Amino acid sequence: MLSSQSQSSGFPCLPHVATFPSEPALFKALVFHAQKMAIEEDRLLFAQGDVPIGVFLVRSGAVHAVVHSNEGGVVAIFHADPGSVLGLPALASDRPYSLSAHARQGSDIAFLGKDDFYRLVADQPGIQMAILRVLASEVQAARATLADS
Repeated sequence: MLSSQSQSSGFPCLPHVATFPSEPALFKALVFHAQKMAIEEDRLLFAQGDVPIGVFLVRSGAVHAVVHSNEGGVVAIFHADPGSVLGLPALASDRPYSLSAHARQGSDIAFLGKDDFYRLVADQPGIQMAILRVLASEVQAARATLADS
């Protein structure tokens, strides 16, 4: 789940603009088929605007997600909690990543490539509903945040 980033991260605290809902069954299914990544030092997982190559699964540790404006300024900063699936909207829509994700040293991240993800979704139709629930929750959270501002 993504939550507003705290002052301890070194990033400024900005308004919470969206949440990244957790769907434990989806996370478990994706992790089972994913490859573990060694995060030995702080690392960019993907950049806003990149063509999606897969989803990144936060098993433990710290991942910061940053949204930049078209002018390059920071619009929002989030912390991805364990259980988060990063890159799902980009992969589901086959559009560029809408944020950048930075993994901190020592994080336990798994990666499921685009082709493997699509194959898994085709082979296990129940995953499709879980993906829809996650994406719908993200839209609802973003709209609620807009209504509150």
